[in-house]
Amino acid sequence: MLIPLRMGPSGLEVLFTLRPTSLSSHGGQVSFPGGRVEDGDADRWDTALREVEEEIGVPSAAVERLGVIDDYRTITHYHVTPCVGMIARDTPLSPNPEEVEEIFTVPLSTFLDPTRVRTMRSTRTGHAERIWFYLTSPHMVWGATAAMLTNLLRVMSIDGEARPPIGG
Repeated sequence: MLIPLRMGPSGLEVLFTLRPTSLSSHGGQVSFPGGRVEDGDADRWDTALREVEEEIGVPSAAVERLGVIDDYRTITHYHVTPCVGMIARDTPLSPNPEEVEEIFTVPLSTFLDPTRVRTMRSTRTGHAERIWFYLTSPHMVWGATAAMLTNLLRVMSIDGEARPPIGG
């Protein structure tokens, strides 16, 4: 999975996709481009770059690799390795309508505004865990996507808040 970043008019932005409601898995949810590892993928970066090209039309050569953050295990038992990459602002985006209903960006600064952050505790998986919600426009970012974003903010240490690792 790729957490795509790019420079926008107000600074660094995070790029998200909205999955079509017609999908049986996570339909209608905000996500990062990504998917399952395939036999031809050499590593998680290969998977992330292949998926970003399939889902939003960004060629691998247009992604600057910034790093990999903590693996994340979703409550639906997916094991995700979030790769973080920078996409040039002028790179054209072309959503694959079978996988992406919409592509949108949110300024990174939005996620640092404490008035836009909510959390709740869940015991759905048999143990207590925190679920993150970011009140953004045009869509709310929550669940696994928000947890991985929170881990990115923690790793970047740009908010001054010591946040514990999430997932893993």
